Amino acid sequence: MNLKKYLSLVKEAYKEKKMLVNAYASYIDKMLMEVHKFHKYGTQLIKYNGQTVYYPINIDSLELYRKTLITNLDTSNILSMFTNMNISKSEYKKILPKLIYLYQNETTQ
Repeated sequence: MNLKKYLSLVKEAYKEKKMLVNAYASYIDKMLMEVHKFHKYGTQLIKYNGQTVYYPINIDSLELYRKTLITNLDTSNILSMFTNMNISKSEYKKILPKLIYLYQNETTQ
């Protein structure tokens, strides 16, 4: 599927408030994953060693990206807005190289 070809329509719909923020964030994340880039908003989760974790993402930028979408909300709870990741940032950073390795191998098959 080529999600990028609909990007301008999705951005326009979101700008005109015809699309919910979680739907927009999910679309953008799926599109980025489709082209093998880290996703931005943390809408895509996987199971890793029995834990729910983000698909490869720059965890340090997550709050910033989400804040740009939702400027009027308290960001102290923002990690739980879209997902239920049950792992700390520091733990995620430790396993990120393994997730990237798994992701790269998955996309080359």
